[in-house]
Amino acid sequence: MLKVFDSSTFPYACRAGDNNHVFIHGRKHVLPLAPLFRRDKDVLTLIQDEIKPIPFFIVEDIFKLGLMGNNAVLHPATVLFNVNSIDKARPFQFYKEGNSQKTTLLHEAIDKERLLLAERMGYSLKTNVAMLNQLYGTNFKDHNDLFQNFSVYAQVKAPTTLKHRFLAEDAAFSLVPLLALAKLYELELPNIQSMVQIFSTVMGVNYLENGRNLSGLTVELIESLSKPTQILTAPSISVFVKANKITGSLEDTDKVQKPLMSKL
Repeated sequence: MLKVFDSSTFPYACRAGDNNHVFIHGRKHVLPLAPLFRRDKDVLTLIQDEIKPIPFFIVEDIFKLGLMGNNAVLHPATVLFNVNSIDKARPFQFYKEGNSQKTTLLHEAIDKERLLLAERMGYSLKTNVAMLNQLYGTNFKDHNDLFQNFSVYAQVKAPTTLKHRFLAEDAAFSLVPLLALAKLYELELPNIQSMVQIFSTVMGVNYLENGRNLSGLTVELIESLSKPTQILTAPSISVFVKANKITGSLEDTDKVQKPLMSKL
């Protein structure tokens, strides 16, 4: 049976170059992984170390993993303070030259809102900088320290257009889901909300409508997916998922997984 897992990052800090080249700036020390279905998390312990690119850091469920993503904190805020230079394709080092002590206060504020949402959902997460320290084996104290002194980030050049994954992905598919989850849990994230609105105006795209707004997702479904699924027998599996109102005996897990995945 196929088991599906996800990660919040890559084993390598890298960028695509010309002529099919890939530039690897750094290698992470651990790789966070979470199962699509929480009951499968122990499968990762069966994988031999010899075939792992780096050691695995097992996260209980995909919602916690999603809240651990670094890009939502790192990229959009840096782009925001450098819209003019990026739009005019002026070259600069994205993290080191694109930030200052003052601008990184926005990164810290976004991170605090991310942690607040995680706490409301029942998760205890590390700060973004602490998580990056764990991934890279570093010891930076805050985002300004990270941006100014991390050799891996010092090599990253700024994009030369605003039509870049730092917005197309990280605003639409990182910030918008945070807002969607916050709405479900009756929580306000003012800095993230403002950033999404500003980028929607600048780019002429309604990110709340066109991004990953988690339409159809409910708190009940989140809770059902973030807890171990009750498995009674196999291959005939009896399940009960309140949020989806799925009941009865199903012959294979595909029939269980597909309705749940369609909600994500």
